[in-house]
Amino acid sequence: MKLKEIMHIVERYLQDHPHLRDDDNKLIASIWKHHLKNQFGFAIHNMSSIQLLELIADGKMINAQSITRARRKLQELVPAYRGKKYMERMAEAAKVKSEITKM
Repeated sequence: MKLKEIMHIVERYLQDHPHLRDDDNKLIASIWKHHLKNQFGFAIHNMSSIQLLELIADGKMINAQSITRARRKLQELVPAYRGKKYMERMAEAAKVKSEITKM
C-alpha cells in the first residue's frame, strides 16, 4: 500500500476516533481490524493468531511502522490531530536531544 493511502487511512482514524491519537497500539489494531474485514473478508474473532501472523509476515497487512510514521507526520502538520500526550512527548524529545548534544 502506498504511503499516500496510509496517510489517508490514518487521518480518517485520527479524525473519527480521538482516543487513538495517543495510543499507537490501539491505532494499529483498529486499522488492522478494518483492513482484515475489508481486504480479506475476515472477522478478527474468527481468525487464528497463526493466520494473522502469516498475513503480517507475508507483508499483506499495512506496515505498523508506516501507520505510526503517518500518525507522527499528521500530528506534526495538523494540531487538531494531536492527542493529550503530544506536548508531553515533545517535551521529552527536547530533553533527550539536549542530553545527547551535551555528550
